[in-house]
Amino acid sequence: MTGNSSLINNQTLISAGSMFQLGFFSPVNNSGTAYIGIWYYNHPPRENKVVWVANRDKSVDASMASLNLTSDGNLILFEEGTEVWSTGTSAELNSARLQLLDSGNLALTAGNSNRTVWQSFDHACDTILPGMKLGFDFRTNTPWQFVSWMSATDPSPGKYIVKMETYKVPDFLILSVNGSAKLGRTGPWNGQWLVDLPMLRNVLNLIYVSNQNETYYITEYQIRSPVLVRMLLDANGKRYLLIFDGREWNSFLSLPRDDCDNYNSCGNNSVCTKGYYSISCRCLEGFVEIGSVVGCKRKEPFCCSSIQFRKEPSVKVPDTENATS
Repeated sequence: MTGNSSLINNQTLISAGSMFQLGFFSPVNNSGTAYIGIWYYNHPPRENKVVWVANRDKSVDASMASLNLTSDGNLILFEEGTEVWSTGTSAELNSARLQLLDSGNLALTAGNSNRTVWQSFDHACDTILPGMKLGFDFRTNTPWQFVSWMSATDPSPGKYIVKMETYKVPDFLILSVNGSAKLGRTGPWNGQWLVDLPMLRNVLNLIYVSNQNETYYITEYQIRSPVLVRMLLDANGKRYLLIFDGREWNSFLSLPRDDCDNYNSCGNNSVCTKGYYSISCRCLEGFVEIGSVVGCKRKEPFCCSSIQFRKEPSVKVPDTENATS
């Protein structure tokens, strides 16, 4: 799309390689509520395949709405002439260009240099696609994070959020949407992968970047990858790594895998083990239970001159909130 053009109901913008399409969709059959979204080409959006929603806070009547790209580079969703959502951008006059890429990114560019003015990859909803950042931009003081839908038929921001906490040793957490409760964590980056998710290396290349401007984690397709991959945070707080094999979507990984994946399920300084029917907790070597309180404490004070380190197999490293690299 170029300046002074629009998209209305029953029209779609399709990526060059027919991987994704942008248009109006309704998450409920025969419903008057509609949203502007991106979904996989030839995959009906109502089958939970929508990867991005523009106006997730407010639906529109598709018969009365249009998505307009103005001549000065602002992408605006109107309903009966009233602005519902916009990118709030501007570009050189008559140089704006909107393109849906085969990565699933909706990019608004300007000028002969194709300078990116705005892109949907910076505004994730409940899905992370390869090429999207998950982290924090220190220049704009904004996070790259994803937030669940309220329900399977309501794309408004839901109860769960996945984000990077920018501690001195960054960690990825799932939180209640108000940020008051940690519900789970992946463990930090160890130089090759996130410590609790080494299996991701089997399907994606993982990259971690940290500098004075930004800190983020990003996935990329492996060379000549024959599959499509997406990460989904559903309305119940479950996280999935989904793979499309050409016929159907399959779950490669789902979290939490069991109750031991729930944050601090056994308390501090404890090891959680999944049993056949339930989990069991034990103290790390050198620690004892704290009576009725969940967790363990040291048997004797910490002594740096005599303490030694040993590897405890099959546990996450501690929460990095107070850690220093």
